Amino acid sequence: MMMSKMNLIAVVVLALLLNVLSATAQSCTKTVTIAWTIPPSKTAVFIQTGQCIKFTKSSSSNHDLLKFSNLSRYSACNFSGAKTIAAYGNGAPAWSAKTVSFATAGTFYYGCSVSGHCSGGQKIKVTVTNASRNLRRRWDVIQESRFNEEA
Repeated sequence: MMMSKMNLIAVVVLALLLNVLSATAQSCTKTVTIAWTIPPSKTAVFIQTGQCIKFTKSSSSNHDLLKFSNLSRYSACNFSGAKTIAAYGNGAPAWSAKTVSFATAGTFYYGCSVSGHCSGGQKIKVTVTNASRNLRRRWDVIQESRFNEEA
């Protein structure tokens, strides 16, 4: 009896771990590529949850990628409290592409903290909407157009 309870607990723990791992390793339903230059190929992007942005640059160019903590810091190019997504310099590994996934809706801000780059325009605003909500809106529009055709 004791062994079967332990086995059950082990199975539950394993299932929970697998669920967490699969949620963190989600694949992108769509990937938008941004050339991470001054200025970038796009300065604003609208995507849905489950989609990704792939920031690309030549591996020899001196750019990093940081996520601002809020709009005011983004507007002022103030990197205090920013999260490093891809580093540059001081022994950081060279990078030519970095993919960022978006599991939750919201507005997110990214920039390059290399001197003069952000103020030169190397920053981007990412607006993420809830994919399931968008599907519901599309269904409502389809139903409304069908109703109007029948009337």
